[in-house]
Amino acid sequence: LFRSNEEEGWSTIVSSDIQDTVEWILPALLKTFTSTDKAVQFEPTKASDVAGAEQATDAVNYVFNKQNNGFLTLYTAFKDMLTVRNCAVMWRKETQSVVSTVPFKGATGEMLAMLTEEQGEIMEANPAPMLDEQGQPMLDPMTGQPVMGFNGRIKRTEEKTVIKVEPFAPEDLLIDREWTSPLLADCPYVA
Repeated sequence: LFRSNEEEGWSTIVSSDIQDTVEWILPALLKTFTSTDKAVQFEPTKASDVAGAEQATDAVNYVFNKQNNGFLTLYTAFKDMLTVRNCAVMWRKETQSVVSTVPFKGATGEMLAMLTEEQGEIMEANPAPMLDEQGQPMLDPMTGQPVMGFNGRIKRTEEKTVIKVEPFAPEDLLIDREWTSPLLADCPYVA
């Protein structure tokens, strides 16, 4: 009786030729597309388009490289392209809540009320004597007591719309069965 660790439908011989070739060519391919900070460059068609082309170039490269990890997007898409002969990248708008803190110093009670109305919620507010230009405590002329202010931080939450660029598994890209072109703009069914 012959026994082995074979599984039905799987080969016992594994060759890494394709994986080795993909890993060998991938760095050179990525270097071609990432050796400059401009993944995309728009060219003007007439003299009046120069400023618009520069602005579009800057905006698209900012979205691709700064808001998203452009290198990782290209790496994943190229690896899919080399291994399964297809790659897919999508973009979408996404709204994110961005939380930031803003410090304040020497704010009066009235200023704090205005700050919370306009800016957000107070994270901390510590009473402290207000100082004049020479660094001495300011005195209330009526009472002779130091004028108290508040030092602390305000938490602001802003809704920000960003563009996400992400590769996804090529098998999740569905197109019309009869479509043969790699250009999908005119394809009747893409999902």
